[in-house]
Amino acid sequence: MKIIFLGTGGGRIVTYTQARATGGFILELGNNQIHVDPGPGALLRCIQHKINPRNTNILFLSHDHFDHVAGAWEIVEAMTGGGLRKGKKMLVGNKSCIEGNVEREIGGKVEKFSRVVQDYWYDLLEIRTLEAGKVIEFNGIKIEGCKAIHEDPNSIGVIFKFGGKKIGYTSDTEYSKEVAMQYRGCDLLILNVLRPDDARWPMHMCTQEVIEFINDCKVENVILQHFGMKMLRSGPEREANTIKASTGKNVIAAKDGLVIDIERFLSGSLLRF
Repeated sequence: MKIIFLGTGGGRIVTYTQARATGGFILELGNNQIHVDPGPGALLRCIQHKINPRNTNILFLSHDHFDHVAGAWEIVEAMTGGGLRKGKKMLVGNKSCIEGNVEREIGGKVEKFSRVVQDYWYDLLEIRTLEAGKVIEFNGIKIEGCKAIHEDPNSIGVIFKFGGKKIGYTSDTEYSKEVAMQYRGCDLLILNVLRPDDARWPMHMCTQEVIEFINDCKVENVILQHFGMKMLRSGPEREANTIKASTGKNVIAAKDGLVIDIERFLSGSLLRF
């Protein structure tokens, strides 16, 4: 079981500058290759890091924001061999990504979320909508939706259950004890943190909020990613060390191209770059 980080950047400025890549990450669980939240440049980052996107059999989209879904089209093309390889693969996403036609008033303005899924994809893939509390089973993996609090009202986090292990991913969410408690019992948590210190930003988490989040969920092993520009200027490793010292947990900051052997990481051994 492995995690390959194709990009650890997040937010608008980091996305358009590519100060960190935004390709999402890959989970290798048994004979499954799962691509999670493929943002801009996802296909290019697969090629750069020698990941064959044709081997991807599960594509996961947590919410309908550019830095999480912009690469979905190219990944679908790759994983289906340009539309020539049909069946036995799945796209699972939140309601906004799959169905669209979602509106939400934010700051006095109405923000619209259009579906990511294209009509012809239904001929190529099994397409499923995931909501908080719902579980989808596919090729030996259980995929459980978790609540997230974000601009997209249908945003979700997720827990992947495979081989007796639970791997959680918060996606983008503001701090909430209710959200944190969903991840209790996870062996590993991939956690999105946009900003350092106590530099709070709506619908996201900063370092101080992450400390509260980890103290609530009590997950022993945490990997930070999805860094905004303020976080990059502060230094993700510095922030990870602050969180580690405050929580007593095994906390690291991911880097672009980082490869983690999950079993070794959970046992206290490290990883490789």
